[in-house]
Amino acid sequence: HTSRQSLFAVPPSMDAFRVGSERSVVGTWKAVPFRADLAGEWWKRLKMIAPLPETPRSSRGLLAALDSSYAAQSDADRLAMARELTVHYALLPRSSQTQLPVVYEDANWRVIQLFRDPSQASR
Repeated sequence: HTSRQSLFAVPPSMDAFRVGSERSVVGTWKAVPFRADLAGEWWKRLKMIAPLPETPRSSRGLLAALDSSYAAQSDADRLAMARELTVHYALLPRSSQTQLPVVYEDANWRVIQLFRDPSQASR
């Protein structure tokens, strides 16, 4: 169980996590800001959780490429992203490799801890 103040990284295509978990996420593909001045920050965050070697010229296959990149990151990359964005947890496909602490898992997913949960600050 995580605190309501926890920030999660989730696969870019997973737009329903925020509602079902009642937790904040770094960003998803569908969470595009409607203000142009915020779109650059949204894209920067998306690329931090799912880095691509280069930005595709078209959107065809982009979401699948982002999800694939997200799942394939190394633990070192996940921790660097967590430090930069103060992300507490990441939701990974069960097939993703990690040596980081697993705080929850089921048949399809695992939640790993990246940064100290806000609820643990006073402990």
